[in-house]
Amino acid sequence: MHRRLLESKTGYISNLYYIGFVLLCFLGATAAAWGKVPEGRDHPLFPRFPGAVIGHYAQHYDEFVLPLDAAVGEYLPVEGRVTQIQYRLEGRSTVEVYRYYESLLKEAGYEILFTHQGRNVEETRQWVTVYYDVYAKQSWTGRNNPSFVGDDFRYLVAWLAGEGEDVFLSLYVTTKTRGIIQLDIIEGASTREELLKPSVVPDVDYGEEVKKNGFVAVYEIFFASGEAEMLESSRPALAEIARLLQENPELTFYVVGHTDNRGTYEFNLDLSRRRAESVVKELVETYGIEAERLQALGVGPVAPVANNETREGRALNRRVVLVVR
Repeated sequence: MHRRLLESKTGYISNLYYIGFVLLCFLGATAAAWGKVPEGRDHPLFPRFPGAVIGHYAQHYDEFVLPLDAAVGEYLPVEGRVTQIQYRLEGRSTVEVYRYYESLLKEAGYEILFTHQGRNVEETRQWVTVYYDVYAKQSWTGRNNPSFVGDDFRYLVAWLAGEGEDVFLSLYVTTKTRGIIQLDIIEGASTREELLKPSVVPDVDYGEEVKKNGFVAVYEIFFASGEAEMLESSRPALAEIARLLQENPELTFYVVGHTDNRGTYEFNLDLSRRRAESVVKELVETYGIEAERLQALGVGPVAPVANNETREGRALNRRVVLVVR
């Protein structure tokens, strides 16, 4: 083809017209594909960002894998009614779109289980390769969009507990020549126990455990991955701890935060301390427990009770322990 283009000026111009015609047809078809997806529509729970256009749409009943940590292997498999919507958006930043959906989720009562971000193309490509290409393979073509790996990205997993069935949402936002918004909504997923509490941990009476052992490991206080802010689902456990302290005014506790070994020692040590401080703050401010009865400490990953090489083991190691002072 290059040889023909160089043979004559006339041939060169003719080929240019031909190439231009082909490109126009391609771009027109692409625009039509973005604007007119058969049966594509917004999910009723999540209105689209203003100005966004649906580019890919799929619905099916299937398994879906949700990451709970940036590390490979820390994920939650769920099963339910899956809706996948990919939007195109022009002229808006990744952060702006992310904040829009984050606000919608919080207003609707969703809990943010995991957040992640990348600041450049390489970090974005690494996340897409690790998560979307390995764990989130589905029978659709949204991942094949050339703009799917952008110049930066934001990601979150959110969860809403329902009456008998839960709703999970995975949000991926990236920006390249255009913005891409990837929404994956899984409805009817009944995985609450698997998500929130290691299955091998029996229900215990906090008071009896303290009387018997001088401490109790609390697994029902939950945090988003890498964060110190407690999830709303922690309230029953906090209320039970408060009741124990109110009924036993002589009790004082060290409130000790523990983590698994994912991440650096320094980060986990600081995270475990901040989580313990969050527990103390909530007990004092919401339940009226005297601050001098509680002392927050964090030991990070140095006192595991299970093997950190397994997901179940890591879940057992992430805990808050009340130790009698």
